[in-house]
Amino acid sequence: MRQPAVTSFSPGSETRICFLIGHPVGHSLSPLIHQAAYAALRMDWHYGLMDVLKDDLPAVLERIDGERVVGANVTIPYKREDRKSTRLNSSHQIISY
Repeated sequence: MRQPAVTSFSPGSETRICFLIGHPVGHSLSPLIHQAAYAALRMDWHYGLMDVLKDDLPAVLERIDGERVVGANVTIPYKREDRKSTRLNSSHQIISY
């Protein structure tokens, strides 16, 4: 399996991580928006990008463990084709508690 492209950052030991999952995602402004909100709320969270190929999607979804990786948003092309996933709700979010 090819490693998905992930936004570079240096997390602390308590940092919670969320991602935008799709292909392609490099153009997305989501990290800027989410990081601004996290900073304003003084949250030790990071929002990154994961450019994921279709065959790698199941393995990436398994990494959302609810401990360190706490959630993701799903975008094109997966928000159209992965609606059958029990981990994907109607707003295209994956949340792990």
